[in-house]
Amino acid sequence: MAFLFVASFSIRAATINWTNAASGGWGTAANWNPNSVPSTNDTAIITNAGVTVSLNGATTIGAIILGTNGAGTVMLSLAGWTLALNGPLTVNPSGSFTVDSGALVGNTNAVLSGTIGWSAANLGGNLTLASGSTLNITTGNNHFIGGCIFTNSGTVNWSDGQLLAGGGAAFYNYGLWNAQDDQNFLNYSGDPGTVFNNFGTFRKELTSGTTTIFSGVTLNNSGKLDAQDGNIALQGAYTLANGTKMSFGLGGPAGNGSISLSGAASFTGSLSANLNGFFWPGVGSSFNLLNYTSESGLLFTNTTLPAPGYITWQTNYNATAFALSVVAHTATNTVSTNLHVSALNGSNILLQWPGDHIGWTIQAQTNPVTVGLSINWATLPGSSLTNQIVMPIDKTNGSVFFRMIYP
Repeated sequence: MAFLFVASFSIRAATINWTNAASGGWGTAANWNPNSVPSTNDTAIITNAGVTVSLNGATTIGAIILGTNGAGTVMLSLAGWTLALNGPLTVNPSGSFTVDSGALVGNTNAVLSGTIGWSAANLGGNLTLASGSTLNITTGNNHFIGGCIFTNSGTVNWSDGQLLAGGGAAFYNYGLWNAQDDQNFLNYSGDPGTVFNNFGTFRKELTSGTTTIFSGVTLNNSGKLDAQDGNIALQGAYTLANGTKMSFGLGGPAGNGSISLSGAASFTGSLSANLNGFFWPGVGSSFNLLNYTSESGLLFTNTTLPAPGYITWQTNYNATAFALSVVAHTATNTVSTNLHVSALNGSNILLQWPGDHIGWTIQAQTNPVTVGLSINWATLPGSSLTNQIVMPIDKTNGSVFFRMIYP
């Protein structure tokens, strides 16, 4: 009789804490408790306020917990190396982690939680940004993300630098992708290309130029495209599913939002527009919101337009653009509102009030500081015809008061 014994071995996961009160290298066992460098299946916990832990070699780790809810900054630095995650990376409020060199690669269950920076270098593998978490893409450096499968359930703030994807990169946006720049999204690594699947919101704001999604990057939208300021330009292939939502911000001189398609517009969706700041469009104003080479059917079967009851809008399907125009101002809001006063510069202040209150009159009085408020109100000329006035600052005035009256 013969017996066959089969031995099986498993690698036990450990929780390893950084204990060095000073900064140091990840790969030094004496910096950890127990005295072992965290590895493939381990959870590394780094909570010592004021320390910076720097990689000193390519590292694969099961999970990382960085920082606490308390005071002090706890920093993890890639220092030019690759960090591969076999599990979650949690950055608590006192934690600081920015991909600024080397690479961050997700293997399995690589969920990023907290606030994380990306100023340069590479993201790769499979990465998920958790709900309630933020990825800040900053600096004018190129950001390489070729071949990465990136799922966003939180907020991505893309404020600077080109995004260089391709090589089979795929994006699944269930949260907010916030383009705060005039940068480009490129298929840098080539075939088999890049796909951006938007189920949440792709927004552009803050800058009035163009955010361009170049040829080679296919955008599939069943969520919302939200152009608050500046232009979202889809130069590559795109699919706008029925149910597509489009939102546009109108700010006049401060900037308007628009979307440009490289080809035809053919979908059944919804439109919403909003007024930003104190902008109030005059009668006859027109805004090209959606640009295309051709369109078919009624694109927007549901519209939500600003200041209902006070502005009459008209939608216009033109040959190469969908436009929104102001036909009339129909009423004045007679409900009291706030008068906003802000410093315009060192010499002037700016008075502003909601545009639906055009028709109200602004009055002012100036008194010695010992008198305070009196009854000597004087009407500011032309104030009933607008919703903002610039006033000079006179430092010799003791006290100045403003009020709104109607009619």
